[in-house]
Amino acid sequence: MPTDNTLIADAVNADVTTPAGFWRRVGATLLDGGILILLQLPIGALVGNSQSLALGFLRDGSASLSPEALKRAAVGFSSELVIRAIYCALFYRAMGATPGKFLLGMRVISIKTGAFLGVGQTILREIIGKWLSFLPLMLGFLMVPFRKDKRALHDLIAGTQVVIRK
Repeated sequence: MPTDNTLIADAVNADVTTPAGFWRRVGATLLDGGILILLQLPIGALVGNSQSLALGFLRDGSASLSPEALKRAAVGFSSELVIRAIYCALFYRAMGATPGKFLLGMRVISIKTGAFLGVGQTILREIIGKWLSFLPLMLGFLMVPFRKDKRALHDLIAGTQVVIRK
């Protein structure tokens, strides 16, 4: 009897053709970024956010790196990571793509199984892998156009690939 994962893998494998390219992935990132900002605004308004620390400003506009500012930035940054992880995990598991990727005709699959991603693989890709892709100088992202398989560093770390849906 086939499991849920084999049914998903069969459906996904029958539906993919080619790796998604760099600019399509950038477009999806921008769309998802806009959605995530809207989801994060209410929390950021309550506790501050990590961008406030990066700019060196508190909610009242004064420049400071006080313990209170650092605490608020840590809470804001942590909440952004949690919201991103939940957003990606729910959408990757349910439809194989975040809304931005889905709207641009892409899907994220596991290289080993061809199945949609689970929570562990999503966290490895979206939190750990993407953080490492930013270092240094976003080279982990910029490798996509130069690789035949169009995989970024976070895809290599998590064993995933972004593909175009048929």
